[in-house]
Amino acid sequence: MSAVWQYFSLKSEKDSVAQCNTCHAQVSRGGTEPGKFNMSNLIAHLKQHHKTLHEDFRKTTELKKQSSGNFKQPALPETLAKRDKFPRDSKKALTLTEKICQFIVLDDQPLSVLSNIGFKRLIEHLEPRYVMPSRHYIVDKTIPQMHKEVKECIAMHLDKASAVSFTTDIWSSDHCPLSLLSLTAHWIDADFTLQRAVLHAREFRAQTKKRFFPPKDVSHSNSDAIAPPPGLCLQIISLFVFHMVCRSSSGVCLSNDQVAPPLRLLIVGQKRTGKSSVGNTILGKDVFNTWGGTNSAVAHGESEDRQLMLVDACGWGTDENLVPKQEKLELLNALSLCEPGPHVILLVIPLLYFSHSEKAALQKRMEILTEGVWRHTMVVFTLGDRLRDCSIQDHIQTAGRDLQWLMEKCRYRYHVLNNKIPQDRQQVSGLLDRAEDMLMENGGWHFSLHMYSRLEEEWSRREREMQERIVKRQAEGGETNRGLAVCM
Repeated sequence: MSAVWQYFSLKSEKDSVAQCNTCHAQVSRGGTEPGKFNMSNLIAHLKQHHKTLHEDFRKTTELKKQSSGNFKQPALPETLAKRDKFPRDSKKALTLTEKICQFIVLDDQPLSVLSNIGFKRLIEHLEPRYVMPSRHYIVDKTIPQMHKEVKECIAMHLDKASAVSFTTDIWSSDHCPLSLLSLTAHWIDADFTLQRAVLHAREFRAQTKKRFFPPKDVSHSNSDAIAPPPGLCLQIISLFVFHMVCRSSSGVCLSNDQVAPPLRLLIVGQKRTGKSSVGNTILGKDVFNTWGGTNSAVAHGESEDRQLMLVDACGWGTDENLVPKQEKLELLNALSLCEPGPHVILLVIPLLYFSHSEKAALQKRMEILTEGVWRHTMVVFTLGDRLRDCSIQDHIQTAGRDLQWLMEKCRYRYHVLNNKIPQDRQQVSGLLDRAEDMLMENGGWHFSLHMYSRLEEEWSRREREMQERIVKRQAEGGETNRGLAVCM
């Protein structure tokens, strides 16, 4: 609305005459119909009869023009550009990635938080244009850069310190089930504030014979505080690892100069289930023979910023009563190709009806690997294009008791893969993320047939001893009751 209407009033919007609020004169609005109304006569009336009010009106109009002149309607390309995702190396993306990395390190969060649905939704709500980096990008790119910056900062502070004290401690993280032995430096800064920094941390095992002490040329005085000789800071910093130890995807603590071991995946399943195609889809290239074979095959490669080792085990048959000797030997051979053992076992099942006979055949083969194999097993459903409008959850619920049994055995750890579209890398990234989450759930341990066989033997031995004690107590109790009966 124009500023002129603070000096005039109307009885209704359709009036062709406005009344001056100062002299109560009736001023025409320039026409008899609403479409022809204008404000020229009203402004002229102020200019002729109320010069002071007209000057105020002119200043108010100019201020509005100046304020509105700063506004510029954005062009269409500029509007569309605001919807584009940030490039990974853009300043905004790098800043957000650094802040997320600080959140993980300072709050001792597992790297799997990057895959959590709630965390993803929060980031997408706060900044829709930001693309969440993979955990391997965090480990390989962001954390090393942060390590370098923190290292330089600690070196600067230690060079300024007049005295440094050292302590060692054994501790463990809530998210990394390993004992760590750390070396911590303590000093007082120029503001007389006590400062400290963890200079080094290593996995601590009872059988290790490694030394975890400062270099031999560091001479200690009688007191706890020592004056650092020349070059001491460089010797200490050479041991420095990022103060919240970087946990690799395999659950093993790695220093900045170490390389994460490859994720070892063993692919098993019945013949003609798309098992070899699963390996090809994961690696993004044809490395396994999809026409069938009599021997297991091994392939190494990189996929979605991860180093992988895949073993495609020879497919088994449909006999539900007896496992042929050759199948058993080939399954154990495939397991040996994953030395020291697979991190995750991918059990390939087509998205078809899972029958009772298939369950029985599967159960016979998995028994060869002991009951402990289920802790490391994830079901990979092939023929993902058959889902169409049905969700995988609905398929599991309506597929029958046999598939429900399989899901309970695997703790409902599954993934759907469509081998017909291997260029869809998002499905592969999701599978590898789930595999790494399983590895963390298992404390970073791989599957070992020897270890689980010994555990089963130990459990059986303890169970027998417990049963023997129960029988013995029952027998002693019976003799006591008979003795009481005789006395009575």
